[in-house]
Amino acid sequence: LSFKPMVFTIDSLPPTGNRHCMQAYNQITPEERASILHYISSLSPVINFETSKIPKTDYIKQKEQEIIRQYEGEISGYIAGLQQTQEKRSVKLKKIEETEKEITNIRSRLKTLKEEMDDKNSSDLVVVGAWYFSKTSSLKWGSEKRFRILVPFQNVTVTKWDNGNCTWQEFREIKTNDGTSTVVTGNLVEQLDEFYAIVTIEAKKRDKYSIQIRELQVKIESLEKQAEKLNNHLDRIVANTKKSEKEVQLLRSYIAQKRKLIEDINSNWMTLEEAYQRHLEIYKLNATL
Repeated sequence: LSFKPMVFTIDSLPPTGNRHCMQAYNQITPEERASILHYISSLSPVINFETSKIPKTDYIKQKEQEIIRQYEGEISGYIAGLQQTQEKRSVKLKKIEETEKEITNIRSRLKTLKEEMDDKNSSDLVVVGAWYFSKTSSLKWGSEKRFRILVPFQNVTVTKWDNGNCTWQEFREIKTNDGTSTVVTGNLVEQLDEFYAIVTIEAKKRDKYSIQIRELQVKIESLEKQAEKLNNHLDRIVANTKKSEKEVQLLRSYIAQKRKLIEDINSNWMTLEEAYQRHLEIYKLNATL
């Protein structure tokens, strides 16, 4: 063309029933149509290529319905994948809740055991053996009372007390040769009618409760290993759940994009830019059929 015409007819359908026009229309190749649309794109600003609207032909509407059906099929696939991902995510969230509850229970048990350990594994003194005597009226004045106390500890503190009405004739603290026990022996003689005497043996709590402390250590180590294992398992579940959340967001994004495309395609009008792009899409679609 040697000039820029002011009016174009694009993809106009031939009159119905006109055989010669139909033949001429069918002879127009996609390349020729593309050339016309490409030429129109060079007419800006005489023709606003981006905003000028033209009605869609029935042929384009028909082809667009095929595109819409394709998009709807993709949306159905995305929705199925979304449902499956959400179901898996729901199972993972429930597993997270159960695992966190189990970890909390273990931590509570550990706290109780460690508090018990701190109480027993201390230098505080506790009574591990005792002997007590009080004079009764049936005893003869000047009678003697002997005592012997055996405790399975050697690091002990021995104390004796009386009300001052008796005499301690013998009081001995003996460590056994095997290094495991202490024997406290002695005797006392009453001097007045009423007297009271007591011997106590004390040891450190960590010595008295040494067996229980070892048992507590075993329990604590076992629970700590369980807690560590559960924490690692929880980290893996949380990581997989975050991955599922990203998959859900991505699938929702795909669905929204396809629905927006369908919404745009369903319009009876399109810009020249859209006409050009639609032509290319339909041409590619026909090439694959």
